[in-house]
Amino acid sequence: MKKIILLFVSCLWVYGLSLESAISLAINHSDNLKEQDALKKRVDMLYKSSFSAYVPSLDFGYVFSYNIPSVSRSYLLNSFNLRVNYNLFNGLKDYYTNLDSKETKKRSQYSYYTAHLDLVLQTKMAYIKALQSRALLKILEERRINIETQRHKAMQFVSQGIRSKNESLSMDITLSNTLISIQNAKLNLEYQLKVLEQLLKTTISDEELEDIKIDTNRILDREEILNEALQKNPQYLNLLSNLESAKYKEKIAMGNFLPSVDFSGVKYWYIDGGSAALTNYGLQSQVRVSVSWNIFNGLSDGYRFQASRYYTLSLQSKIQAFKRSLSTQIDEIIRQFDLAKQQYEISNNALKKAEENYKITNNRYTQGISTYTELIDAELLLNTSRTNISQSKYDMATALAQIDYLLSLD
Repeated sequence: MKKIILLFVSCLWVYGLSLESAISLAINHSDNLKEQDALKKRVDMLYKSSFSAYVPSLDFGYVFSYNIPSVSRSYLLNSFNLRVNYNLFNGLKDYYTNLDSKETKKRSQYSYYTAHLDLVLQTKMAYIKALQSRALLKILEERRINIETQRHKAMQFVSQGIRSKNESLSMDITLSNTLISIQNAKLNLEYQLKVLEQLLKTTISDEELEDIKIDTNRILDREEILNEALQKNPQYLNLLSNLESAKYKEKIAMGNFLPSVDFSGVKYWYIDGGSAALTNYGLQSQVRVSVSWNIFNGLSDGYRFQASRYYTLSLQSKIQAFKRSLSTQIDEIIRQFDLAKQQYEISNNALKKAEENYKITNNRYTQGISTYTELIDAELLLNTSRTNISQSKYDMATALAQIDYLLSLD
């Protein structure tokens, strides 16, 4: 297994790291998922153990004692015994306990899947932020090249006496600010890569990251997303399972008001003292059906039943609040996606104009027609358009990742 993982990681160095590969690595190395998987298996075993209530219990025992029933007579009791006990009826509490255990098993699966989706979303967000930081760094590097070219021209003009010295000084300041932004972008990229490395538990570089494609024509339908989320979202399904368990606990509490009927049988094999035990104490083999019914226990059962009802009501309110919160969350994500989509389309159109404007202004500046402020403004517009495209692209990717999370998609 280790050789396969090492081979997989080495292939990543050669062919790059895609988002899907990053998610697979994160899932394979997640300690939290391993913990959730172990807890899920634990609950599976507890669920299976709940069926033991339908099976009779069988006990084998050995008794050795020295009995003194009176001052005048004593005897040894040396025997083996076999006991069978079976509950015939206890208010259906075993039945509803088994159903409750089944719901607990469901919730363990939902918890595992929630942890799985959380990890997928964390990986996607870290991957997208790393791509966004890399794209910003690339834009700033391109800006640095443009400004250095402008600065070189400005210094030539100043040395020739065509322009004043403040033009080259302005270029120097702009270049210095750009270099500071580049350093900040590099630090941010390093941080985002570290976050991603923590999830993947392997060392990666920004060159390995493969860019993602965004369907800019995708339309998000609110009602469709909400309905699908209510059918698949493990957090919502977990609440529904809790509600079912609460209803079963109500019925279990109601079962405390009903009688309990038990069947039992015992078989004795005496080695010593059998005749005395049979004559004086009636310790013979027997079969027994017993009925017990609690008439009064300080109203404890009544209070517990009322408490279970209130808990059911609280879960119903919690489910309604979750649905409203989910609806609001979907509205906000769709709003962010549509806004980023509009910004992406506008910025793409603006980029073509900004590139043409910068080219014209740069040529005019070279010919001594335009001023350096016009050139700086044109370069700033070009940089802003490129930044807006990158920002809006990865904002759309973030929104789609959040939608996939709500829809329980990897």
